[in-house]
Amino acid sequence: MPDRSGFHWTPDQLQRYSFLREAVIGLGLGRPVRLLDVGGAAPNRDGSLGRLPAQEIFRASAHPEVEVTVLDRLEFEAEGYIKGDGRCLPFPDGAFDVVSAMDVLEHVPAGGRPAFLKEMVRVSSGLVIVAGPRADDEVLAAERSVAKEIRDRYGIEHVQLAEHEANGLISDSATRETLEASGAAVTTAGYGSLASWTESQGLRSRYLMRRDTPRVLETLDAYLAARDGEREFEPPFYRTFWLASKTRERESLDDLAGIVLGRLKAEESVSGEEREKRRRDYEEAAAAMEARGMVSAVVVSKGGADALQACLRHLLTQRIEADLEIAVWEAGSGVGLKSDRIDDPAKSHPSVRFVGRGEPERGLEELREIVGRLRGDAILLVDESVRLHDYAVANLYAAKRHEPGVGVWAWRVSWKRFFTLTRLSRHFPWLRGAAGRLPRFKVGAEVMAKPRRGWIFGRCLMFTKEALIGRLSSGTTRNLRGLFLWP
Repeated sequence: MPDRSGFHWTPDQLQRYSFLREAVIGLGLGRPVRLLDVGGAAPNRDGSLGRLPAQEIFRASAHPEVEVTVLDRLEFEAEGYIKGDGRCLPFPDGAFDVVSAMDVLEHVPAGGRPAFLKEMVRVSSGLVIVAGPRADDEVLAAERSVAKEIRDRYGIEHVQLAEHEANGLISDSATRETLEASGAAVTTAGYGSLASWTESQGLRSRYLMRRDTPRVLETLDAYLAARDGEREFEPPFYRTFWLASKTRERESLDDLAGIVLGRLKAEESVSGEEREKRRRDYEEAAAAMEARGMVSAVVVSKGGADALQACLRHLLTQRIEADLEIAVWEAGSGVGLKSDRIDDPAKSHPSVRFVGRGEPERGLEELREIVGRLRGDAILLVDESVRLHDYAVANLYAAKRHEPGVGVWAWRVSWKRFFTLTRLSRHFPWLRGAAGRLPRFKVGAEVMAKPRRGWIFGRCLMFTKEALIGRLSSGTTRNLRGLFLWP
């Protein structure tokens, strides 16, 4: 059983590489095995490159006799890694005992899959293993459901699932046909419950794009991998494995698949005590994330690219312990801003997203829908003309937490004793007599809650989601100016 301390695996990644491990062991070659894993580079939890799961699974399983080479199109350096294209492998015929592609083929355009599979068969002297989601109505529906949940919650596309949709899932008949045309016998095996996959993806999607995301996902994945695995062997399956060989008959491949599944079923499971510890670790990490809190900022843009860029720059540098989610509502003339007109703030902060196009016929109804999808327990409404100081959001959020029964917060307006009209009096002589005698106000550093009687007006307001949605639903706010005026 692999060492799962400092958990680097996602449950489905561990699943597919565990299958590969048991298949290699089941060959029983009695000598060092040469393995090529095509498309086998994976990111770390922080998004950086550097993981080679095929190497990790055999190293952790005490199988140094497996010599692992990984080929992928990504640019980075690691021992045993080669940059290349799976459709044109830079190796001679029969160079490897085992050639694998684990959840890779669905990311290859359909037109390039025959060449990809033929190359795998060509450089293999023994076994070819291809794993991935098979083209099936239930699998497709599950993937679309997960993709929609992420799209609705975060306003972004799930990159991998978007590629599945664009390229199409793996056709069983087309894959068999190509492998058999290359002179290989073929069999299939299902492993990995579709229900489990859907559930785990739904859980993971709750914690994306947060400061503590890597820690929470690490503990969640460790807990999910420790759960009872009996249903992973029950159809419908999310993942199918195609086993092919030019040197083995179909019956031999069927036997090998049975051995692999049998070994996986018999694999030593995590003890109840360890499972409970992982559950506690996950719940504590998730609770810590929620306790940190989250502010959702909505920047109201009227079409000024420079103003928007400056506003976002100030938002992105806020000093706040809570997580900060930023959305831009393009409430302009109807043409709307394109994100490529500014310096793509999403590269420096992945939470920035552009939503809406200010459709005149929809008015503020569009904003209400956007607010309903935001995740923060506090909503910051800010005009693109506002430049916030470093602790502005933190101060407003602290006031919100201190007064949970209030719906709206703004900067306190303070009064000064005198107001000079010197500049205006240069153009309007009749104002000279009033110069220095009229009171004036300024926005101070303190935060105030909306009084029970009276109103608040400001280009930067913080409120509860319920308060804003209630106001937008009441019909009393009809334009942008009214949006910042709270009676």
